[in-house]
Amino acid sequence: MKRRMLMHAAVAAVALAVLVPPSAARAAEEIRASSVDEGAPETKPDKAARKSKRKKAEKTTQSVAPASPTPPAPALTLSARVAALAGGFSGYEIRPDGGVALTTQASGKVRYRRHDLDLEAPATLRHRQTFGAALSETYGELMPQVSYEVGRRLDLQAVGGLRFAYRPGWPDPYDTVLNGNGDPVLDGSGHPQALSSDRLSHFDWVVGFGVKAHLARKQWAWVRYEINDADYATSDSYDAANDPAHLVPSDYTRHQMQLGWRHIGEGWRATGTLDLTRKGYDSAFARDALTGATHAGPGGLPANPPLAFNIMQPGVAFSSWLIPDTLRLGAGYAVEVSSDTFQGYYSYVCHEPSLSAEYRLPNQASFEASVALHVLRYGPDSYDPNAGNHDPLDDNGSRRVDKRAEATLDGRWPITSELDAIGRAALRWRETNYPDYTLANSNYEIDWDYTDFQAYAGVEYRWGR
Repeated sequence: MKRRMLMHAAVAAVALAVLVPPSAARAAEEIRASSVDEGAPETKPDKAARKSKRKKAEKTTQSVAPASPTPPAPALTLSARVAALAGGFSGYEIRPDGGVALTTQASGKVRYRRHDLDLEAPATLRHRQTFGAALSETYGELMPQVSYEVGRRLDLQAVGGLRFAYRPGWPDPYDTVLNGNGDPVLDGSGHPQALSSDRLSHFDWVVGFGVKAHLARKQWAWVRYEINDADYATSDSYDAANDPAHLVPSDYTRHQMQLGWRHIGEGWRATGTLDLTRKGYDSAFARDALTGATHAGPGGLPANPPLAFNIMQPGVAFSSWLIPDTLRLGAGYAVEVSSDTFQGYYSYVCHEPSLSAEYRLPNQASFEASVALHVLRYGPDSYDPNAGNHDPLDDNGSRRVDKRAEATLDGRWPITSELDAIGRAALRWRETNYPDYTLANSNYEIDWDYTDFQAYAGVEYRWGR
């Protein structure tokens, strides 16, 4: 019997030596050695020593580092949203048209994650059908992006994709139907009859890359660089040989670098950005200071070079949950400094303050409101009221001023766990000192000041995560 017990003890010791790490094995050995002579009477000092050794051994065992977890398996996730809305609008920027609109939108994202690699392919397709005004639009975007984590504090990022907007048969306020005498044909309300055009349709490609750094807990900084090339449709009325400065295609190439920083605190978030942009047009001509002349067309001086801008825009934004998970308030401010690289005719400074608020109900319903202002003032070379080739400004000043405001209200009310009722209302306002185009000075009518309103309601279905 005693031999069998000794044999079992030996087997147990071998098992401990093989299965338990050295530091834990030594602790187990101390426990076993402290109670070898079970038949001997135990004094109080012996008992205290045994307890001390046992506690030390247990602490040593707990301090042993656990084995490294198995890397997670590759994760492929899919998500999608489908929405349908109906509503109406009154005015569309400088177009006074109004009517009813039905909008359908589908968006989705495929995401693949493996170790330090994260691939995403978000896509959007939206169609707006209008009634009472020819302002229907189809928009699509596919923008795959990849992020690769280098170490624990650095991400390398890249993006590349396509987007398009198809706007068939929109009334062109700069292009009117002319009779045999070259005078505009008036519609039933006495206004010039605008020709239909697709020239606001465009196709873009985008390529970019960046680096994102994790500076500290909940604090990041990044640098991003992006190229956007836009190819616009050409109007049937565009005459590149005889009138190349009118109805010019809006093709452009934009290079943009963004420096950014963000910190997320307990219930608040702060963000700072600096955008540096170079935007150059392919067909539009730069204009002379004060007069705005391009010299494009047959005869006379050589045409000015293509229009180009250097733009700098610093901005800050802050938001905080005034009532946790219930009421959030936000504020932002940006200033855009744009330099016309030729003679400064289009140079301007634009101040852009904004406010926002979000309110959430216990049933996950939410309401968001925002107000944004754009106060733009052109430079000292932007206008000469005595040039003779254009009318004086409304305030008889020497600088053009463009003020805009936009207020929006969005709501979301859950119907089921995957279906929400959604709504949106927006008010847009603009006031300038630009002289309006009238039949007295042109073949078309354009009022630069407007107040537009739109409201929509519908449902959205969500699937996946």
